[in-house]
Amino acid sequence: MSLLLTLPIARLTDANGAPYSGAKLYCYLTDSTTPADVYTTSALDVAHANPVVANSGGLLPAIYLDPSITYRFKAKTSAGVDISGMDFDPVSGATETPQPSLFGVVGDYTTDDTAALQAWIDYCNTNNVDVICNQTLYCKITDTVTFPDDANIDVERIRFRYTGSRTKPALSVTGALARTLRFGAITSTTIDWGNTSFIGLRLKDVYGCKIHIQSITNFTAGYEISSAASYGCAFNEVHPGTIRDCKYNEVLRTTTALGFVNENTFYSGNYGNTSASDSLGDGYGVWLTWDKSTSYRGHNNNRWDNPSFELGQPAGATYRVPFFFDGAGVYNKCVDARSESNKGPFAILDAAGSASYCNNNSFGLTFSDNTAQTNSILQVDSAYGNIMTGPGSGTYVWTSPDLGKCLTSNGGADAPYLSGGPMFLMDTAVGTPARTLSTAGRAATARDALHLIGSGAF
Repeated sequence: MSLLLTLPIARLTDANGAPYSGAKLYCYLTDSTTPADVYTTSALDVAHANPVVANSGGLLPAIYLDPSITYRFKAKTSAGVDISGMDFDPVSGATETPQPSLFGVVGDYTTDDTAALQAWIDYCNTNNVDVICNQTLYCKITDTVTFPDDANIDVERIRFRYTGSRTKPALSVTGALARTLRFGAITSTTIDWGNTSFIGLRLKDVYGCKIHIQSITNFTAGYEISSAASYGCAFNEVHPGTIRDCKYNEVLRTTTALGFVNENTFYSGNYGNTSASDSLGDGYGVWLTWDKSTSYRGHNNNRWDNPSFELGQPAGATYRVPFFFDGAGVYNKCVDARSESNKGPFAILDAAGSASYCNNNSFGLTFSDNTAQTNSILQVDSAYGNIMTGPGSGTYVWTSPDLGKCLTSNGGADAPYLSGGPMFLMDTAVGTPARTLSTAGRAATARDALHLIGSGAF
């Protein structure tokens, strides 16, 4: 396989940054002045003229190397004068990896690098080369940058600053299978919590991948793992890094009846918000959801190990909640969570009227330092059987699905009284509810409920 020449410079300029118009790159065998062929195509079927001539902006054309040759490259002005610092030896055709600067990426946070980055990525895809950046770059992008599905990706040394439309992802990967995906810092220049399509990093239909994220800030959704394909998003190992100042820092979503997000493991990660302003609205650490129509809702056996939540404590009526299971999710587990400076319950589970979902999930809390968080879970609209565990949890530790229903039912449409099971919230003697329909009439703790049941109060 031929590889594209990558040098420390791709544009021939002087010390002041002025281009050498018509500069010449001489191609030799290593440690010599013996000419060596380089090529215009990856098939190595058309040789360049030697020397290779830069355009008026000092930019060289694509140069493909013979993998069997070790080269020397020496640059001169159009007048044949040596250019200081531009004598490169040795350069191996077998080991050079294409780098973004060769495609015109500047990486100064000022130049729009979107098209040049995409050209580099597309070249890697076409030539079956992993997308690996060894240069430290600060790239301004104004549109979605899309990565291939069949390559390992390592762009940790690129800091992406997104300034485009707040209706689309900044970075997107679709269909990666058993790959390693590494991303650096991804930030938007403007905080906007108004559009769930405004995503820092979208990972769609990724399966069996190892995913590392350095940081993401200022999007509606920090990063999203979503599925539409029948093989779903499963068995991924995710290291989320620092995800901050997003309405939904992490999103697990399905968009079709066939897609699913199951059996993924998330290691550590700091989910937080710098601002506690009420104007931003409610915010969440993890949002597990579906398309609210026909897509799969049974996301199961996902696991979060040692996550840290610092979502802020707005003074007004808005909430900052670590987990929101929005009509989806069963048998998922969080262990050893750290919760500090959040507001509201630790988890909200809203089954959206179907008892088939938002049940039997477990949330383990080992540290909590909050004045506005209740360190409990809130079950809504047929959710049941979810538990909190650990020394940092509150009193809502439920030991069975029926007891969960007992504690959260209020006789209303959102949480009807339990019937047909071992626990009844009915006075069997007169056939009327033993408690009022108000929230205040609920048993306060599992211990209270067990005491009431044991005493025959119901």
